[in-house]
Amino acid sequence: MKQLLTFIAFISFIGLSACGQVEAQMGSFNSTKNIGQQEKQIPDLSIAVYDGEEQIELLPIDLINEDYLSEWAGELARGESGYDQAMRPVKWRNGELIGGKDHVILYEAELIENILQLPVWDRSVVLPVERQEVAAKVSDIENMNDKVIGKGKTTFDKSVGGRMENIRLSTESIDYVVLGSGDTFTFNGVTGERTLENGYKEATVIMDGDFVDGVGGGICQTSTTLYNAVLDAGLTVIERHPHSLPISYVEEGLDAMVNWGTADLRFRNDFDYLSLYGGASIKMLVKFGLKFAHKKYFICFARCLGKAFSF
Repeated sequence: MKQLLTFIAFISFIGLSACGQVEAQMGSFNSTKNIGQQEKQIPDLSIAVYDGEEQIELLPIDLINEDYLSEWAGELARGESGYDQAMRPVKWRNGELIGGKDHVILYEAELIENILQLPVWDRSVVLPVERQEVAAKVSDIENMNDKVIGKGKTTFDKSVGGRMENIRLSTESIDYVVLGSGDTFTFNGVTGERTLENGYKEATVIMDGDFVDGVGGGICQTSTTLYNAVLDAGLTVIERHPHSLPISYVEEGLDAMVNWGTADLRFRNDFDYLSLYGGASIKMLVKFGLKFAHKKYFICFARCLGKAFSF
């Protein structure tokens, strides 16, 4: 009996020793795990989106799928406060260049692909944004000699008051717009939306294949006249749309229809010199505007100017 108790005590001692070893091993394992966690933490369940070095948004990882990202990237690029922005050329006013906007584009497909292909431990992405600055500079204009490189001319009936006012407002918007080499002109971007609040009147427009009254009627004569000057100057036309019906003030194929939000006139100065467009009011001093030609008619004319030494 005494021997049996001794054996049981021995077994218990061995068992306790084994437990101590297991605990020691477990403690060692936990210690190693803690060290590993210090080296590589479990990632945060969100993706940080950066514009350069500035964080602009956190995307919950449980929402990351192609459909969600497509809608999100579209809003980020083309929403009301989106990144995408057409270049707006500067204007020459009292010895200064004012009002220009750089061309900005966010590459949506590239952004979506970059997010979907992120490694498991990488929780950030930088927006693929391209920016092109307006190239025109004051020093270039100060050394610029006026030389006509392209011109366009159309006429209209001055008795149609609403149409005349709309042409006047739109030409005034283009008064002394300056395009540096590589700069892009957008008619809608420069003239803005044609609304009653912006001073535009009702006049005849073409809508759904018919002549009807609408706010801003007549501005297509401004864009058409400018388009003909652009063609004559040899500038690069990026976007132009014809009317759905023939118009009387220009030959077929030489018109340029514009409509807010759907149709624009856009062109780019690919020369290595500046081009300048003027326009303001019914005066002979302006470079692009309305010139009195007859008791009944005004002439809407446009001239593109460039550096004389470039020819």
